[in-house]
Amino acid sequence: MSRRKILTSIILVSCVCKAGTAAQWDNAAGVGFNFGYVDNISLAPEGDEESQYVTQITPFISLHGEGGRARLDLDYRLQYIKYQADKYDDEIFHQLFSDANVEFLEDFLFLDLRATTFQSAITADASIPQDNVSITDNRTNVTTASLSPYINTRILSIADLVLRYTYENTDYDDSATVQPDTVNKSYIAELSSQSRGDQTAPLDWSLRYYRNELDTDLYETNYYQESSVTLFYNITAQFIPFTTVGDETNKIVNTTFEEGGSFWSAGIIWQPTTLTSITGAYGERFYGPTKELAWETRGRTTTLNINYSEEITNVGQVFARQPSGEEIPPGADNEFVPIDFRPYIRKRLETNIQYSYSKTTVNWYAFNEKRLYLTDNEEEKSYGSSLNWTWRITDRTTPNISTGWQRIDSEFPTQTRDELINIDLGVTHITSNRLVSSLTFRHVNQNSDLAQNEYEQNSINLNVTYQLENN
Repeated sequence: MSRRKILTSIILVSCVCKAGTAAQWDNAAGVGFNFGYVDNISLAPEGDEESQYVTQITPFISLHGEGGRARLDLDYRLQYIKYQADKYDDEIFHQLFSDANVEFLEDFLFLDLRATTFQSAITADASIPQDNVSITDNRTNVTTASLSPYINTRILSIADLVLRYTYENTDYDDSATVQPDTVNKSYIAELSSQSRGDQTAPLDWSLRYYRNELDTDLYETNYYQESSVTLFYNITAQFIPFTTVGDETNKIVNTTFEEGGSFWSAGIIWQPTTLTSITGAYGERFYGPTKELAWETRGRTTTLNINYSEEITNVGQVFARQPSGEEIPPGADNEFVPIDFRPYIRKRLETNIQYSYSKTTVNWYAFNEKRLYLTDNEEEKSYGSSLNWTWRITDRTTPNISTGWQRIDSEFPTQTRDELINIDLGVTHITSNRLVSSLTFRHVNQNSDLAQNEYEQNSINLNVTYQLENN
């Protein structure tokens, strides 16, 4: 773990603990032991596979607290990997997720802090690992740190004011020297009324300024900024049309797009029932037509979420804002994203359906993402799906089946098409309040336009986790 990450984490914890001495803390610590067999440890093509026995030791600690004027969520895990064969170097990986909020002045001045460390594959131009056990050069440690002071206050009981500055830094190991570290800075100023849905005030409004700066060591600062006004028409509390007009400016090195101009969008906020809410919009920006959708429906056994969004960002910023700090995720619901420093237009559609009844839970997730790079007009597509099923046989025993599929169409550094597939079969048993064991079989494979990148891998793992008594 980098010195910067350690320092950021110490500052985060110290700041929160000092401000939140009256908080209620929920602490946990323990250690996991994993004993596994892998039939293709280096992700080699057919005919070159080499098997390996692997032992993992993973001590972990979590700290969660909220109270007074502070909140802290911190989870850390050290992953030590021991290979049976002496010719392989043993590995140590760190995974950290820390997120905190401090209220310095009541109902006025706040601070968000965030730090993560995790592992990611680097490029689609090689065999793509789907865990940390596989031996590969196509993996790097990613370290992110974010600091965001902001003002959030009410003005004369007629409007809300938000002023926010966010600094986000994303670092990679030397193994990812092909891509530079990134620094992103964003500025938000928003003034809005808050009677939305109240027919006694038929019109609400919002004034907004936003600027996003995307920096790397290779180029001068790229930025995108916009100023806008939005009007909300309170027809009923359940049906609110809105219109946004504004002006945007961007400075992107070597861009083929226009450098801004006027933009607009129009949409609705609709709540047809107490269990369903829909927000949708359509408009025009400097790169063409734009859309937005957020649909949520909750039922007794089923929940549906559909979201579509568009934004200008880069991979470093996406990493800095992702929800967890785990190792390389195995499923398509947390998909592989090639590391690239270039800013791009991100168009993403997500669908999630969860069904829970009695002792059974089924979760289906699908995504479709298009990345249009602003510097050279190259396009990258990624889409996939995952399905997870759990069945609680008893209060202590739960079998699990999960599958994931992802396809990546990439043009950088070479034009390739890759497919990642994973199938997991496992069972988890709670032996006691402190001891949990699981047995998992896993199959993963990569299909690629490049024959040297194709592989199949099977593994079986026995995992035992012991948790110390909570403090």
